[in-house]
Amino acid sequence: MKLAEPALNVLFEQFQERSHETIRSELVHCIGLIGYVMLNEGEPKFAQWIFDRLNAVRKNDIQKQLLVSAFRHSIQNEHEILCLSDHIQHISEQLKKILESVVHAPLMIVITDTIIDLSRIYPQVFQEIFTDIVDILIGWYIEPLPTDRILEYTAQALHKFRPFWIEQIEATLTLLDHFIEDADNYAQQFENQEQNNDDNMVSFTDKIAALY
Repeated sequence: MKLAEPALNVLFEQFQERSHETIRSELVHCIGLIGYVMLNEGEPKFAQWIFDRLNAVRKNDIQKQLLVSAFRHSIQNEHEILCLSDHIQHISEQLKKILESVVHAPLMIVITDTIIDLSRIYPQVFQEIFTDIVDILIGWYIEPLPTDRILEYTAQALHKFRPFWIEQIEATLTLLDHFIEDADNYAQQFENQEQNNDDNMVSFTDKIAALY
């Protein structure tokens, strides 16, 4: 493991210098493999290393997306080894912080997938950020002009959090109130429109129905 961090640093330097998408993807794949080995050897430092690099590229969503993908690859066996148990609270907060500022769907998706994976392994920690994560996803879900992919993905993600909806019923009711309020605001946007009002309202009611 002594050579792991120097190897990661070299790979990251190459990752930043290369512009070809395929090369970057391969470099990130190698980073994820090293991280996987480190975690399976009981070395949690990889998590801190990856989040330090995420901070270094915080203005580049494509690079963040690839690095989060590497981290997600590294935790494939976390449900058995629980190497990150002493660090999971900090990790979940870091992921939430990144998700709060995301504006591009591919990055939102890979972060949410990672959070879903960790929520199944460490449900007690995820409960602390559940309402924040769901609130963010609902924001994506009710965007006026989301793509079909975003609608489908966010609906599925919200469904995957079903155990937490049930566990935290008071928070669920609060989120539902917010959702209805957003729905009302959304509907009012179309009251003064002369065209496509019916189609837009049908679209929104379809969104609501998809959550049940």
